Amino acid sequence: MFYFLLGRSVMNGSGKSTFISLLCGMFDPADGKITVGGVEVSQNPAAVRDAVSVVFQDFARYEASLKENITVSDPQRGATDGEITELLKQINVNDVVEQQPSGLNEVVGSFSDKANNLSGGQWQKISIARAAYKKDARIMILDEPTSALDPVAEAQLYRNFASLTHDKTTILISHRLGITAIVDRILVFRDGRIIEDGSHKDLMAKNGYYAEMYREQAKWYQ
Repeated sequence: MFYFLLGRSVMNGSGKSTFISLLCGMFDPADGKITVGGVEVSQNPAAVRDAVSVVFQDFARYEASLKENITVSDPQRGATDGEITELLKQINVNDVVEQQPSGLNEVVGSFSDKANNLSGGQWQKISIARAAYKKDARIMILDEPTSALDPVAEAQLYRNFASLTHDKTTILISHRLGITAIVDRILVFRDGRIIEDGSHKDLMAKNGYYAEMYREQAKWYQ
């Protein structure tokens, strides 16, 4: 199941990221309870977090090798360099590694020996690879995962990422609506509430907030 969470405007405060934080057990709800696979998050946060792999907007950038930056999400997996490379190819982020002199073993970051820091888009691709590397995660959460990528790179990543996560529940937060036509369910947030819920076809037929935003973005590409 592929979910898409959308805010009413490009301004912060609609509740999307708070929703994700609640789902991950970072906050406790003021009322009611949150369950993941029947497990209440507040009762067993460790079990829930093991089942979830997340790319937050403010993702980590480790002063370490590219391999360590990717595998830190699942250190017990023990994948070979070849297996990691194949995963990167599946989600179209292998170019970041291929551009480095030492490949996966290249140490990156502003304070590395060679001060070999990555661009914003490259770091974002590595954060996505880190989330995909977590083998046993059943829920993938991507919070604005392509904000630093150009439209072509974004389309390439989504094309293969959707097939990679076909057996997982994937929750995507973004203000770019190009992918919404292929997701299973769209939730539109406003002032901390879900104001619309349905498929792209359903919400376009409803002609509400989602349809208005979709048509406005479509004008940019005409």
